[in-house]
Amino acid sequence: MKSQLELLRSQCPPWATVAPAGQALKATVHALPSGQPYGPIDLLIKSSRDTVAVEEGAKPTRWPVGCPERHINHDGTFCIGEGPINAPRTAGDATIWWEAVGKFLLGQRHADRHRRWLYPRSFHHGSASKHQRKLEELAKGTSFEADVEYALHSRSGWLSGDIPRVHPKEARLTNLRAPCPRGCMRRGRPILRHKCKQRQLMFEIVREETARRKAEKSFWDHYPRKVCCGSMDHCPLQLPERESS
Repeated sequence: MKSQLELLRSQCPPWATVAPAGQALKATVHALPSGQPYGPIDLLIKSSRDTVAVEEGAKPTRWPVGCPERHINHDGTFCIGEGPINAPRTAGDATIWWEAVGKFLLGQRHADRHRRWLYPRSFHHGSASKHQRKLEELAKGTSFEADVEYALHSRSGWLSGDIPRVHPKEARLTNLRAPCPRGCMRRGRPILRHKCKQRQLMFEIVREETARRKAEKSFWDHYPRKVCCGSMDHCPLQLPERESS
């Protein structure tokens, strides 16, 4: 049975070359998967405890080390996805792994040029991703689907601003006689929260968004790096003077 590194070497795409480097693989990227020039870039691929990690070569110079907004972990490894994608077991898994690395490179090129991540959907940081997925599950196929999408990936809409508080003891929002936070109207008047026909779903969505924000804040509060690298807009590590510029 091939090891993970052997599988990755056997499925290396045309836009890269790989060679053994001790107990790791050294990959050289010659272009983006689309064929556009973007390189050469040296990558180091390491396998440990049944998982694979990839990072920039021995002397990282192209991208900052430790920038969550660019999906680079504080130890320099790339965040290309969660779970099974980091533990390839078959040739098919290895192909998917390389595709994820290719998307990561496309994202970095876009970040170089536009100071934001390319893909509209990316996982939020730390345990906030768990609440992100729950939000997307709750809203799928409902009238809240676009609200959640705008809030999570465009930082727009009512769910991205000030949201109602969740009752500390009961499964509902506080102040049920306040207007619906979505701005819903009936006969020219705001619909009150207690009259909303979807108030249970509204409560669950607000609850998950409240938990997601708390988890996201905790991630940044405990993140080892405290100074922004300055390569991305809207980074929570930005200095106040940069935020206002």
